Amino acid sequence: GPGAHGRLTQNGRRFATVAPRAPGAWLAQVQAGQSGTAKDELSPRDWAEEMILMGLRTREGISIQRLHALTDHRIANQKLKDLTELGLILPVSDIIRTTAGGRLVLNAIIRDLAGALI
Repeated sequence: GPGAHGRLTQNGRRFATVAPRAPGAWLAQVQAGQSGTAKDELSPRDWAEEMILMGLRTREGISIQRLHALTDHRIANQKLKDLTELGLILPVSDIIRTTAGGRLVLNAIIRDLAGALI
């Protein structure tokens, strides 16, 4: 419906879907035989940033290998080391999670990690 948005992965490509916020515009598109949504492909960097943004908000964290496999991006090792030394993230094997202290400053961690994509 109006204002709806979502994400869709097809054939290894990630898309953002969005519908017009105005109900009249959405209805006009649907009445014209369209779906009422637009679909735009996310760039690999956008996808990587989204994985960091959403993944660190979960207990599971993010897999560095999966991030690289899906987006061809990595997080700079120095940034991971710095945040680990500050006690804000806890890397275990291939997974990065925030610590209890890190969750208090989660938005700053997400910004730092997204800015450290290479």
